Amino acid sequence: MSITKLHSNSKELGESGFGVVWIFGIIMLAGLVAAGIALSNRGVTSSMSMTNCVTQLTAQANLIRQKVSRCALEYPAGNNGGASHLPYPAGTASAVSGLTCPGNNNANLWTGADGIFLPNAPTGFNSWTYTNDGTSVRISITPSTVTNFATTCMNNAAARFTAAEASVAANTLTIVVTN
Repeated sequence: MSITKLHSNSKELGESGFGVVWIFGIIMLAGLVAAGIALSNRGVTSSMSMTNCVTQLTAQANLIRQKVSRCALEYPAGNNGGASHLPYPAGTASAVSGLTCPGNNNANLWTGADGIFLPNAPTGFNSWTYTNDGTSVRISITPSTVTNFATTCMNNAAARFTAAEASVAANTLTIVVTN
């Protein structure tokens, strides 16, 4: 074999190695583009999840407020047997699902007789609680696990109400029904 032949073979090998580098570079670039798209979609998904969380908390709070207030408005002579806000259901840190209307023979508010049922708490949150005391009638919800997402969701939901209606303190979103 001649020296010219060896030189010719090594040149072909070098050129094919150069082609492999280009192919590898293109594959790397495509991977980076795919990763960038995935990360940008994750941000959109997270934003949609936050919007969904805030909407659920706000809608549920308004539904519960409406049901509790309706009880007091439809049955103003109701007496919960307590010392405060007599036509409103009694209770301190009571489950909203168990609330009864004192003016309507203590019928549960959530039987669905009027076609309205209490929805499940949003994912990541415990069930709503209710308090009727000398301070106010209010509902509260806490996250099942305290995370930045849950805290931000509660703060954003509270921002949809006035400062007198809603607050977030000690990892709890509280919404006032009446003072």
